[in-house]
Amino acid sequence: MITVTSIFDGTPIVFANSHGPYTVAGGSPVTLSAGPPDPSATYAWDLGDGTLANSSSVTHAYGDDGVYVAKLTVVVNAPGGARTRHFAEIVVTNTTPLVALTGPDTFDEGDVVAFSGNFTDAEWLDHHTATWDWGDPSPIEAGTVVETHDPPQCTGTVDATHAWGDAGTYLITLTVRDEDGAMGQATKWVTVRNVPPIVHAPRVVYAYPSTVTTLQAAFTDKGWLDRHVGQWDFGDAHGTAIIRESNVPPIGRGTATGSHVYRDVARYAAMCVVTDDDGASGQDQTIVHVVEVRNRHFENGFRSRLVGDVANQWQPYTIPLQPIGPGQPPPPGQFVAAPFSAQTILFHHGEYAQHFQIGPGQRAGLWQRIGANPRWEYQVTAWYSLAQRSDEPGVTGFDPEDRDTWARPDAALLGLDPTGGTDPNSPAIVWTRGWDRLDWRQLAVAATSTGSMITIFVEGDGGDLVSSDVCFDDIALLPTSQPLTPTYLQQCCTFDQEPLGRVPAPLEQSGFTFSATDVSVFEIIPLGGNPSGTHALVIPSQGVHVALPFDATSVVATIAIEHEKTVLTMEAFDATGTKVGTTTTSSEFGTVDVSIAANGITSVFISAEKERVLLIRICATQGDPDDKSLAT
Repeated sequence: MITVTSIFDGTPIVFANSHGPYTVAGGSPVTLSAGPPDPSATYAWDLGDGTLANSSSVTHAYGDDGVYVAKLTVVVNAPGGARTRHFAEIVVTNTTPLVALTGPDTFDEGDVVAFSGNFTDAEWLDHHTATWDWGDPSPIEAGTVVETHDPPQCTGTVDATHAWGDAGTYLITLTVRDEDGAMGQATKWVTVRNVPPIVHAPRVVYAYPSTVTTLQAAFTDKGWLDRHVGQWDFGDAHGTAIIRESNVPPIGRGTATGSHVYRDVARYAAMCVVTDDDGASGQDQTIVHVVEVRNRHFENGFRSRLVGDVANQWQPYTIPLQPIGPGQPPPPGQFVAAPFSAQTILFHHGEYAQHFQIGPGQRAGLWQRIGANPRWEYQVTAWYSLAQRSDEPGVTGFDPEDRDTWARPDAALLGLDPTGGTDPNSPAIVWTRGWDRLDWRQLAVAATSTGSMITIFVEGDGGDLVSSDVCFDDIALLPTSQPLTPTYLQQCCTFDQEPLGRVPAPLEQSGFTFSATDVSVFEIIPLGGNPSGTHALVIPSQGVHVALPFDATSVVATIAIEHEKTVLTMEAFDATGTKVGTTTTSSEFGTVDVSIAANGITSVFISAEKERVLLIRICATQGDPDDKSLAT
């Protein structure tokens, strides 16, 4: 019998045993144990994620889910000691992000509101995406995630802004997803308050008796998803308004249009009321002046003037007529000093007509100004009777271009000045004339008004060689085209037409009014020193106030800085004087645009931190330039 004895009989045997497998949630600590430690052995762990440890037991957290293999090596530190290894599977399960959501609870429709989301994830190595569900018809919106990946956990933020197009209660849901598909959510209920529409009606409209007049008001609504109905109170009757609207963010826009026939010449306060589908209303007033040609039948009396008997409400004029034909100068003594008289025998209708008796080379006429709406087209008619003469050969064949053959005959004229001027020599007047002597004949002329007044002229012209005898009756005015205000308006002002040097304040230009608290005069200077180039307004040291030509939704000012860097400020105010917006821009030498946007801007105040700042141009805009669908 043979007995074999180890030469290292005293060396202990310690086998490696990792005691796996293990399962743990990502980011949570797990303890890996090799059993009770043996003082004769050393332990080495490779935990599978790059982490090493040298103890019999080790507690560790994994920053990402997955399957890891932990490698345990045990070495007996004695003569003949063995080196053994053992492996353990570690299953790290995915964890769900924890999400929180903060922001206001109640606000107005159309307001751009900020919300902030915060999240943590025990798996600090995970990367995340986020989405916002605003609880309204808008599509789900991707969020911008900012996160850190430092143990013991991942932390991140998701900030966003949103505006609701309709009042109501909405559930906001913020969803954060990790790269393995786990989703964490936070929700928040918000209440969106309704806001009434804002109505902008024209300040003044001129209407004409027994003629259809169309009134149109524009409106905006911060709740762009709202639907609207409208009413016009015309001042003597009520009517339903036709609504045309565009429900496109960031603001709803529309028009409320109504048509009415006024019977009497008078002043009416018309009111447009627009109501949204939540019951909130906005309104604005238009003053309607119903006017017509005064004393148009010449039945309302005459008054005596040095030039004769002139119909009430009409203004007379007499001026020399420059010869255009080859005739001789008018014979002495034929000038008519008092060409106007009341005619009671010859008339077209009623019992009176205005009589003109004009000598050769003389013009005489009447004019009357009437309220008008800009861009409307008007037609004026007048009946005339030109006295027949036996001493005028070839009159009916008069050709104004054949000056070598004919002297100019006497004529009846009707004119319309669309600018509302009172100068009968103005090139703006549109004239028509008549030479027919056989019967009462009608003259008609049309023009498009450029302002709030038009002027009617009726005139008799003496010929180059002969006097004239003409009667006028039954003057009538009729609007033939009524363009309505578009939803998009823009008006700009420059100073190129202003003379260089000092000009009185306040300064009115292109519908804008400029004033300042510290100066009584403004200075207009050439930009860049070139007198024939662009002119600019020097902004006073205390700033300049600018009243706008209409209620605007945005204002842009082009400003030149001549010297060092400065800070420019523009403040916007509404009709009540309430500040509705402020913008500040820092700029160096050169030209910069300063802009501001808000509803109902009626004036702005522009100031600079340093002096010698020039205003080159300012533009006021109402509406969205890309939204002309409602423009007429």
